[in-house]
Amino acid sequence: MILNNICEVFNKQLVGARDMKIITCLEYIREYLTKRIINVKKIIAKSDGPLSPAATIMFDSIKNEVSQYNVLMTSSSNYQVTDSRNKTVVDVQMRTCSCRKWDLIGMHCKHVVAAIWNMSEMV
Repeated sequence: MILNNICEVFNKQLVGARDMKIITCLEYIREYLTKRIINVKKIIAKSDGPLSPAATIMFDSIKNEVSQYNVLMTSSSNYQVTDSRNKTVVDVQMRTCSCRKWDLIGMHCKHVVAAIWNMSEMV
């Protein structure tokens, strides 16, 4: 879903350049990407930590939710994360979660955050 949204936004920006000659179209794309990169760098410069403000807000909400999960270490790299409804298996070494959110998006899901949090408490 996130990847499609990025493609749709990029495609919408190219609508104005589609009727131009190829060199002009490429220049339009270069200018658009340069402006976008500068805007992202400004947002990153405003952030306090290594994450963007939106990612920080998201991980803070995940941490609050994860504090109520039960985590059981089933092997050296596998964890069973249990919430009020579901049991989910997280393999930290293979970087997979049975909810598949980590595989699809590439960002840690709430189950992975719970497993990593449990790992840090055990050390």
